[in-house]
Amino acid sequence: MSGADDDSEPISAAFDDFALVAHEIRAPLGTLVGYLTILDDLLAEENVDPAVLRHSARAARLRAEELSGLCADLIDAVRVRQGSGATDIVDLGELARAVVAELPTAGGPRVMLDLGPAPATVRGHKRFLERVVFNLLDNALKYSPQESPVQLRLTLDDGYVVLEVHDLGDGLRSGGLSHAFARFDRLGAQNGIVPGTGIGLHFCQRVVREHGGEIAIAAREGRGSTVVVRLPAVSTVYTAAGGAEGMVRLAHAWHARVLADEVVSHAFSHGYHPDHTQRLAAYWGEALGGPGTYSAEYGDESSVVRMHSGNGAHEEMDRRAIACFDVALTDAGIDDERLRGVLHDYFAWTTTTTMAAYEDSADDVPDGLGLPQWSWGGLVSGEDGESA
Repeated sequence: MSGADDDSEPISAAFDDFALVAHEIRAPLGTLVGYLTILDDLLAEENVDPAVLRHSARAARLRAEELSGLCADLIDAVRVRQGSGATDIVDLGELARAVVAELPTAGGPRVMLDLGPAPATVRGHKRFLERVVFNLLDNALKYSPQESPVQLRLTLDDGYVVLEVHDLGDGLRSGGLSHAFARFDRLGAQNGIVPGTGIGLHFCQRVVREHGGEIAIAAREGRGSTVVVRLPAVSTVYTAAGGAEGMVRLAHAWHARVLADEVVSHAFSHGYHPDHTQRLAAYWGEALGGPGTYSAEYGDESSVVRMHSGNGAHEEMDRRAIACFDVALTDAGIDDERLRGVLHDYFAWTTTTTMAAYEDSADDVPDGLGLPQWSWGGLVSGEDGESA
């Protein structure tokens, strides 16, 4: 009997959601139909004031956008419940910058970012985490005065990345905190002014919990609100080396060293891409546990290996390139012995194995090579992240 009861829970939840959604859709749908009826009547008349037409058309569009937003929220909520999709290493600092850049023109300049010096990386579903950051910022912007700033702050605390979004709005009235994360409960419904579907914070809570984190709201009426999200931090070689900025420093340092070496510089005698160091930094970063920037923007492992293939054996050049890398570690300010050792091992391994595997011809390089991943224990094999 208990099994039957368990099987009925998803069905019951689905009907519950359906009933609530039907209730939420009824009002904007009714308004949309009303404005479309008005437009239909106006178009049948002669000498209609264009301003009246524009007003009705704009009102109908806003209601349609509200319905579209509700559908998007519901689809994402279902996907989170199902736990679909692969996880990535996500730098929340980079993600926050990208989200702010996509905010409407009136909202973006109001957001003040305080991302801290250390990379704030987590493992998770990038698109869902983007939606969390967007929802939190969108709420803060909607529930605060139009000219007031909204702050997004990232810090590291005892193995967690802490994301805080603070606004200077009216805060929550007494009792509001107890149901802030309830489905279809809108914080602005108390005054009837702020539009929304009521799924945003509930969606954020589900995503954060699915990622092993916590989310809470601290607010006082008339003094603003702060939403605090805590997600388990990922300790990778990439973060230990300084994240994206650290990779760029190391790539610049190594490139300067090899150009000054009479043997290794021969590899660049025919010129190189103007963004060579940025591309190299992205490649190293992805291999060392950072975001998949290289694969997303520049190419795949097969294309990289082809660039280094078909040149015959070059043991002396490889040896000197590794020596240049070791000096570049110092140039880039990397002095932790364990980190230096891991980075040395990675560079030496990729230089003498993957980049030296096809001496005869670049045409021998197969398509679809995966970009090797390197962690504190060396080469990582499989999706479980274990060292080979």
